[in-house]
Amino acid sequence: RERERNVETAGEISSAPFRGGGGQSTTAQLVCGMARLSGNGLEKDVSKAVDMFTRAAEAGLADAQFFLALLEFQGLGVKQDREAAMKWLKKAAEQNHVQKYILFFACWWFVGVFDTHTHT
Repeated sequence: RERERNVETAGEISSAPFRGGGGQSTTAQLVCGMARLSGNGLEKDVSKAVDMFTRAAEAGLADAQFFLALLEFQGLGVKQDREAAMKWLKKAAEQNHVQKYILFFACWWFVGVFDTHTHT
């Protein structure tokens, strides 16, 4: 429990200046979400990781959008939804994250989430 408290505190302290509207900042949500996803520093809980990534992703954090997309694409901790995953990958890619561009287009090309015949 002490280790969990240290991880949560570290996430909050490292991003305290960016906090808005109460609660943890987007960076703290990302840090704690990663710890929940891996079980490194916090009890492993993929559903809680999804919740944390979702809050940070909705606030515009590209890395959280990326992790949320991966979880939604695979259906880990959340119902599998490849269209939602592509939406998050696209949002992350639009922030000039090269890795996310590559993954977005690989998924689009190989999985065919979008109907390419409807796009002009």
